[in-house]
Amino acid sequence: MSFSSIERALRVHVKTYQDYNSSTCTELFSTPSSLEFHRFVATNRPVVLRGQGHRDHIEALERWTDGWLVRKMEEKEVNISVDPTG
Repeated sequence: MSFSSIERALRVHVKTYQDYNSSTCTELFSTPSSLEFHRFVATNRPVVLRGQGHRDHIEALERWTDGWLVRKMEEKEVNISVDPTG
């Protein structure tokens, strides 16, 4: 394998890593489609929903109170991992 092919492979690897481990958080100013939202969930990526337009369409904003989550999850085991930065 030549140096240039190793370099290309490393560049692809780094790009892929950065795509899955971005240091930024996406901000959306409108309600995401189910598919768009699923992409954030499937890749374990945070997203911030800004503005008022989406609130009428996202039931979780009203339903997922601390009490509701405790009732739903109280019998479930939840694994939590923490990295060195918290």
